[in-house]
Order: sequence, then C-alpha cells, then structure tokens
Amino acid sequence: MLQIENILLNLFLNSSFSLLMKKVYKYKKKIQLEQGKVYLFKLYKKIESPDETNYYVMIDPFCNKHLIPVGYYLQYNLEIGKSYLCKVDKINCLGRIFIEPPHPFYKENENYLFEFVKKIEKRHNSGNIYNYYLLKGENTYDAYLDAENFELADNLKSGNNFFQVKKISKGKVFLFQYIQLFFHATRFLYPQLNLIWHTFQA
Repeated sequence: MLQIENILLNLFLNSSFSLLMKKVYKYKKKIQLEQGKVYLFKLYKKIESPDETNYYVMIDPFCNKHLIPVGYYLQYNLEIGKSYLCKVDKINCLGRIFIEPPHPFYKENENYLFEFVKKIEKRHNSGNIYNYYLLKGENTYDAYLDAENFELADNLKSGNNFFQVKKISKGKVFLFQYIQLFFHATRFLYPQLNLIWHTFQA
C-alpha cells in the first residue's frame, strides 16, 4: 500500500513539475522582447473576453500573441490586419508584457502646445488617489500633468503653453513641465536667474 502511495506521489510531483516548466518556458519565450524598445506588431484581430471586455490581439516579431484593451485606444483608429511600431511599455515580475501602440499625434520627449483645463483627481489601479492637472492639446486629446510634485505657475494656466510629453501609457498622455522645473533647479544657484524667476512669476 505504501509503495502505491509513493508511486502516485511521484506521478503527481512529476506532472506538476512538468506543468510548471511549461509555464516557465512559455514566459521565457515571450521575454525575448525588451522593455522600452520598439518592435513591429501586427494587429491580428479583436476578441471579447468572458467579462465582456474587448481586446486587440497583437502579434510580435517572435509570433507571440499579446492582448491590449480596446477601450484604451478608441481614438487611435487602429485597423485589423495592419502593422504598428509599438513600444514595450513594461514587463512585470510575472512575465506579462504591456504593449503601447503609437499615439496618432504625440511622441514622447517632444514639445507641444497645451491649454490648462482644471485640476482633477484620478484613482489608480492600486486604489490610491492622485492629483493631476488636466490639459487639452490643439487636437482635443487630453493630457495629464503631475500635480503631486509640481505646482503649475499661474501664467501657465491661461492660453496655450509648451509642455513636453514625458510618457504615453494605456493611451494616456503624461506631460513634463520642463520650463518651471529648470527655473526651480537653477534660480538658487544663479542670482541673475532668481531675478528672472520673480519676473516670470509676476
């Protein structure tokens, strides 16, 4: 009886180990992609999950399939069958790969004109609430500026002003207030710039 139990235990352990190794191989195969790099992906098809969420199926150069939520990219006008240069936005600890298709108008690290709309609160997936400035571009696309670490200068709250696109993730455009940051970093080092700063703020 004990011998039969040992045989069954060994079979269970071997099958579990085999399943685990298959999963490890699957993730290892997918992580041929590198975070932060751009690759050509083909938009294969659109599917609906059991929870009624629509996804695009993207195929990478290594023939692996990836899902991205359709809802994030409604304004992108992506077309089935076409190929797009997509950025590998993130690879998490479980090997899940997050793909970011090219924005139809903005590019990261480029400067564009935006107009201040209002200050808002957004709840992240973690459940935490963060403050942002909501801005609107010339093409009506919304953009967000971190309001936790930066205070938007009063003169930048009227009219159109240049901001730098810091990051595009899940279809959202996040800005960098590089002009104000530059003055904050240098006005204490150079008295002349401190005078310019006060003039700029007036």
